[in-house]
Amino acid sequence: MQREPFSAPFFVSPAIPNLGPQTGQRAYLGVTYDEVTPQLAKREGLAVTDGALIRSVQEGSPALAADLHPGDVIVAFEGVPVDRRHGLRLLVEASSPGQAVTLTIARGDQTFDVPVTLGAAPSP
Repeated sequence: MQREPFSAPFFVSPAIPNLGPQTGQRAYLGVTYDEVTPQLAKREGLAVTDGALIRSVQEGSPALAADLHPGDVIVAFEGVPVDRRHGLRLLVEASSPGQAVTLTIARGDQTFDVPVTLGAAPSP
């Protein structure tokens, strides 16, 4: 399950693209993360000050299949910056299982795009 260090109201910004039809299932990436803040970026020595810092990648998840690693920072989701206004959880929830998306990842001092096909969230 993904976690964010604070509760934020759920809203959809006009900057979030219509990412696909809703199927009744929730989309799933398979990471736990912390929202990057300037303080966290400084403490962790990150090259970016916004995004989602991956803490763990779940076995068998779309994130693992896409070769994401703890320490990677997801800085954009389908071109939308991952920040306080557009949190990763919100962006994933606005998507559909089976949908192919592009994540922009910061790893060390490199930034690159990674294609990921989202899965269906496991039943609780």
